[in-house]
Amino acid sequence: MIATQNQDLEALWLPALRELGGGIRLAYHDALHTLHMPRLARIGGSLDLHVNPALASVSVESLVQVGGGVVLMDLGIEALSLASLTTVLGSNQVPIQSGGGLWITGNAHLQHLSFPVLEQLSGQLAVQGTPLQSLGLPVLRSASDLRVTGASCSALAFPALTTVGHMELRNLTKLTSLSLPVLRQVDHFESRYPPLLASMAFPALVSAGAVTLEGPGLADLAFPVLTAAKGLNVARTQAMETLTFPALTHVDGLIQIFGHDQLTALSFPLLQAAGSLYVGGATGPDYYNDALTSVAAPALQTLTHTLSVDGNAVLGSFELPALAEMGGSVSVQRNELLESFSLPNLQSAAGVVVVWASRLQAVSLPRLMAVTDSVYVHDSPAVAVLDLPALTSAGYLLLTGNEALEALNLPQLSAIAHDVKVRDNPSLAACLVDA
Repeated sequence: MIATQNQDLEALWLPALRELGGGIRLAYHDALHTLHMPRLARIGGSLDLHVNPALASVSVESLVQVGGGVVLMDLGIEALSLASLTTVLGSNQVPIQSGGGLWITGNAHLQHLSFPVLEQLSGQLAVQGTPLQSLGLPVLRSASDLRVTGASCSALAFPALTTVGHMELRNLTKLTSLSLPVLRQVDHFESRYPPLLASMAFPALVSAGAVTLEGPGLADLAFPVLTAAKGLNVARTQAMETLTFPALTHVDGLIQIFGHDQLTALSFPLLQAAGSLYVGGATGPDYYNDALTSVAAPALQTLTHTLSVDGNAVLGSFELPALAEMGGSVSVQRNELLESFSLPNLQSAAGVVVVWASRLQAVSLPRLMAVTDSVYVHDSPAVAVLDLPALTSAGYLLLTGNEALEALNLPQLSAIAHDVKVRDNPSLAACLVDA
């Protein structure tokens, strides 16, 4: 172990050192400007250099393997290439505390960082709060955790990366290009608010965990071979016009598409099952899709939880012809131009909610047999017909404030577990209300 508390240390030269069983820890040295270990090839522990603001020269060009982690924090260096480093064995998530991964943070002058032969990283690679203009990882094939936050890079390329556990890109205000040409699997991918990034492509990505993509400049998004994901959240774009997932068949969790200014068409041509599908959002205008006119998921058969279509001002077409089973509720709200809503094969759902649908004229669920919670139609002035001919039971029946409602087609409804409330529907015949 090499460590020193000599606050007057200006340079550390060990030109003949080739191997170190322990680690190197140099911290809080205001005067240290040079670290010179040109022949050092292996470190059994960690390379920990933090809060050495004058350290402008680090020479470890022969370093091949680090047994713990690499920490570069608040140094004075402008560029660093760990030209021979192939292996970082530490796997802990917080390198500065426990010695795993690569942690580069708060280096106010660092502009260029390169790991030209690093192929595999079992711990975390975190680049945070640095004006980094280039990050070189040309042969990195796999990583457990890769995070780049607040860097000044205009381009990020991972040409050999095939597998990553957690990948997170945040607050990259100058990023215009992202390349992941061979990425096949990721457990968690998150990109938030790169304002200049116009396109993202994942040409080889087959399976993913949770995917979150947000960015005002994003216009093109391509997942040509993605077949399965645990979650999908695409939000807050200002230029994207169409969004399709041509190969996607299963999403275990939530699909959420919201906050798009120009998106007109959303398509899931092969999607068969998902946890929940949210198009728009109930929390306010920032979640609405202002230009969306059509949504299509022709093969979707099962939703484990919820279907929510909310705040899509010009939506005219919503097609889920194969949807048969739902564990949660159907909710249709604040879609001003939507005139009809039909789920022709839906047989079971927890609830049906139609609220504030200003032009919706008909709600048709011809095969729906049981609703465990509510059938709730409220303040939808154009709804004339509620068509549920197969419904036999419901928890609640709540029909309120629907000016044009004149026909209830509920011939099989024989059991309501809780309350019935039918009021302020002036076009509905009194005999139907009494019945």
